[in-house]
Amino acid sequence: TRLRGGAAAQYYNGNIYVSHGNQGGQGEHATSLSYFDRYNIANEQWTALPDAQFPRDQTGAAIVAGSWFCVAGGRDGGVADFFNAVVLATECYNLLDGDNGVWTTKANITQGRSASAYGTTCDGKLMVAGGEGFGKAWKNVDVFDGETWTAFPDLKQKRHGTGLAVS
Repeated sequence: TRLRGGAAAQYYNGNIYVSHGNQGGQGEHATSLSYFDRYNIANEQWTALPDAQFPRDQTGAAIVAGSWFCVAGGRDGGVADFFNAVVLATECYNLLDGDNGVWTTKANITQGRSASAYGTTCDGKLMVAGGEGFGKAWKNVDVFDGETWTAFPDLKQKRHGTGLAVS
């Protein structure tokens, strides 16, 4: 088990996949991570998978297009100006590739932010709502289909550090 906080997690085919996160909190004393691990529920075993390309924390993920574990948003919480150190790249790992897959960098999220609400839509897309960065909370809602980002109607109220249920 590689310990961390601020990570993304998703269930897929009897496993829980956990990516990214941080150790040490936030600020120059902390470290943002690019870890990727799988927890097999049936045998209660952790397996370290190939690390992602971009360290980040306060991020989220979704299973996109049936088998892609896609991560977006977040920030590098291990720098002095961590509130503004957003990560724009969207990274995806095809879970069908098993333990030896590679991360693919996809389109940048349209508004860099962290501490957003993340969810998988019923049609298999990643939804990111709200968040924080650059001294404010955000009300943006964006959806990633595996290739491109689409803006959806904004939240009525700016939010960060909250949850999301998609139906």
